[in-house]
Amino acid sequence: MSLAPVFFANRSKFLTSTLLNSRGPWRYAVMCCLYFLVAYRCFLGVIPMFAKLFEGLGVEVPLPTRFLIATFWWLLPAIFLGAAALIIARQFVRLDGLRLRFTNFVLIFVGGVLVPLIVLDLYLPFFDLIWKLHSLK
Repeated sequence: MSLAPVFFANRSKFLTSTLLNSRGPWRYAVMCCLYFLVAYRCFLGVIPMFAKLFEGLGVEVPLPTRFLIATFWWLLPAIFLGAAALIIARQFVRLDGLRLRFTNFVLIFVGGVLVPLIVLDLYLPFFDLIWKLHSLK
């Protein structure tokens, strides 16, 4: 006689009640939301400063930087606040398979890839200026 069917009979009910009542995933969700909100707040304060700096510098700003400066006031809230809402919604809705993978991909992309890309995008005109000054040598 095997104990496997008895052990796995109520597994889905056990997982759902355990995940909703445990504190670990909620702590992680709160920390991720704080990360997204702090990143959004920092970019909200820094991007206008970079825009003024680029105006005074007199350098042609690359297209990705111009796009970021032109759309940061509506694009960044949609991305970062949407990711924070997705983290909270993920705590209430049980996801499986493709939906879970897609949700994890979006959250990893926003948190781990998009934030450094925005920083790189802000420094791109400086790299371009350094390259032009180096080529004059």
